[in-house]
Amino acid sequence: MRAVNLLPADARGGGSRGLAFGAGLPVRRTLQVGGLAAIAVAALFVALFFHERSVVHGKQARLDTDNRRLVAVQPQADAVRAAQAEAQARVNAVRVVAGSRMNWDRTMTDLAKYLPTDVYLTSLSVNAPVTAAAAGAASVTDSTPPPATAQLSISGVATSYVRVAAVLDRLALVPWMTNVTLQGTSRDPSGKTSFSVQTGVGEVH
Repeated sequence: MRAVNLLPADARGGGSRGLAFGAGLPVRRTLQVGGLAAIAVAALFVALFFHERSVVHGKQARLDTDNRRLVAVQPQADAVRAAQAEAQARVNAVRVVAGSRMNWDRTMTDLAKYLPTDVYLTSLSVNAPVTAAAAGAASVTDSTPPPATAQLSISGVATSYVRVAAVLDRLALVPWMTNVTLQGTSRDPSGKTSFSVQTGVGEVH
């Protein structure tokens, strides 16, 4: 009777070696492919790392260059700002002086209008507003000039001390005069009284 092998072909003894040998090939190939992929990924990360480091170094180099340029031009910028501050101080001083100039026509008209008829003047003088100019030079950032502080000095002769008091009262009515102050009086043998008054110029006129 002829024997029949009922086992599957892949389980038969004669083909087991070939199957084991053939089954090992895909595993090795898989390991090789996986190793190559890992190497490729590692190489990619290394390349990205060096690229980012190159970018960072480039930005740092540009920052250092900009800082050196800033340090180089800083003295020039300081000189420009100082020149601007000096120019602004001069402009403020000029504005103060120009704003406090006396309008002598109005000054004389107002004095003739307000002074008593028996009083006459011997001298008029204006002190320049030095303190205002100095204040304008100190405040260079303020475009508005400080108020004028010119002082008007008036000297004259009245018939008596009573008339000198009347002079003070009348000068206090002049709109642009402020702080009317009697500086001194003197009486001569004839009875006439000399006086000197100082007043601030409270507005441009």
